[in-house]
Parts: sequence; C-alpha cells; structure tokens
Amino acid sequence: MSNRATRARAIAAAGLALAAAMNVAPATASLDRLHKQAVEDGRLCMTDHHHFISSGAWPSRDMAMATATRRWESFTRTEYGHPWGSLAKAADVTWKCSARDSRRGPQVSCELAARPCR
Repeated sequence: MSNRATRARAIAAAGLALAAAMNVAPATASLDRLHKQAVEDGRLCMTDHHHFISSGAWPSRDMAMATATRRWESFTRTEYGHPWGSLAKAADVTWKCSARDSRRGPQVSCELAARPCR
C-alpha cells in the first residue's frame, strides 16, 4: 500500500471518529434534561419517565432477569449517559416474568420497568 493510500485511510478514520464524537456526545449529555427530575432518597431521579425493557425468552428466570437488566442499563446509558445507567440506583423498579413451554423446553420472559436515577 502506498504512503498516499495509508495517509488517506488514516485521515478518513480520524474524520469518522470525530464525526461520531460530535454526534453522540452532545445528544447524550442533553437528553436527560428532557424529563423532570427531583431528588429522592439522595438520588436525582426522573419523575415522569420510565424505561420499559423485555428480556426475550430464556431457559431460566435468572437468565431472563439478567438479560433485561443488561438491556435496561445499556439503553439508559446510551440515552442519558453513564451516571443514569444503573438499575441498582433506579426508582420504581417493577418486574413481570412469565413462563411457558416451547419446542425448546420451558422458557421464561421478563419485562422490566424503572425510572432512571443517578
């Protein structure tokens, strides 16, 4: 590969990284301000906004709950930033799990709802 091609690829990669940073950082930093917030038990919580996540079907309740937790935390961090993405800090956490039989054997799905807090 020529020096010119290597340099062009490096410039393109740097441009993509800069564009990604410019598009993600401002939106992530500001989206939490779209919702009313109040201090509850020493945490800053969104007062009027829940996130709802489903686990999909898993062989056990523990696996379904762990998947729903990871999905809730990942989605919340993506939308509002890392400080908001802890289910342990969230308020009004509710779970609804159900089991059913399928061709793959017993399956459990869980739905999770919680208000983000930091």
